[in-house]
Amino acid sequence: MDLFRGLLAKGYPRSVMASNEAGTSARLAYELLTEAHADALFPGLSDPRVWAYIDGNDGLALDAMRARFAHLAAGPADPRPGVVWLNAAVRERQGSYVGRLEATVYDGVWAEIAYIFAPAFWGKGYATEAVQWWLEALGVSEVWIATRPDNAAS
Repeated sequence: MDLFRGLLAKGYPRSVMASNEAGTSARLAYELLTEAHADALFPGLSDPRVWAYIDGNDGLALDAMRARFAHLAAGPADPRPGVVWLNAAVRERQGSYVGRLEATVYDGVWAEIAYIFAPAFWGKGYATEAVQWWLEALGVSEVWIATRPDNAAS
């Protein structure tokens, strides 16, 4: 978690981070998202159920997911001062990749966050555990997250 706080304090984008390891929680491990994660995440995140409540779909094709992950890892093309993108791949500590986390952090004070998990891992409490870890790792005082009212699971 110190990794994120240090990077946020300095305003660094993902491209300057030396380590891909972001941290762990009780059952999950977190890695800074790279284009290479698309190969591991595509099988689960290409399921249409993942995108039923989300605008857009980077799970339509493996090449599209690779391109999206490369874009997320690079950060905004025209970054605004004080805005940092952080993205993490989520996997079981000793196993499969289960999903990903996103955050846009503003001035190190508040963030908009999102999470996407493969259906095979729904209902196990992984999203709750991952979001709790993400909030602590980000260390911000305010968080915004939006969901659709008909998406009862989120």
